[in-house]
Amino acid sequence: MNRKLKGLGLMFVALLALAGFSSSAMAAEFHSETAHTIISGEQPAGTNDVFTVNAGKVTCNSATYSGTTSAATTSEIEVEPKYSECTAFGFVSTTIDVEGCKYKFTPATSTPQLHIICPAGKTLHVTAFNCWVKIGSQTLSGITYDNSGSGTSRDVTATANVSGITYTQESKSFPGCTNGTFTNGTYVGAGTVKGANTSGTQVGVFYN
Repeated sequence: MNRKLKGLGLMFVALLALAGFSSSAMAAEFHSETAHTIISGEQPAGTNDVFTVNAGKVTCNSATYSGTTSAATTSEIEVEPKYSECTAFGFVSTTIDVEGCKYKFTPATSTPQLHIICPAGKTLHVTAFNCWVKIGSQTLSGITYDNSGSGTSRDVTATANVSGITYTQESKSFPGCTNGTFTNGTYVGAGTVKGANTSGTQVGVFYN
């Protein structure tokens, strides 16, 4: 009987160890070759960023991201986006004012998440010919990460296929834009993130 209990005890310890290993292995993080890393990102060549709301699609041909990290390994990265060369609902010269909003990526959660974090009273503010669209602070899922390169040229591409975005629309008294708050927004896009040290020399960044 004691022998059986001892065997079960060893098995239980082994299972706990395996569970602990699996949990730590799943806790993916961002890594850099330097503690203080200047983060920059942009769309991969040939891609664009597309927000879809009730009024239609907002498409941007240029999106860049900037931020910093203060540790060589971190469970989150926060960047400020900047959009340009945008069209919306068939109209050119659309602007997206980020109003100080930032994107925070947290890959260590069971489902990697994108957090839109805006200062109080501020939003990602889309100004189209016929409509204003405002996207405020919220947490979303639908992000994947891919490493590429080697050594100091390593970088990470984050790909977004996000749905369930909450937003408001405000019509400028033109057809095609219904006033209201909605929760059916989507966002599809990608950004390749690179790192540099304080001297401006590229350093490798990766995700695992």
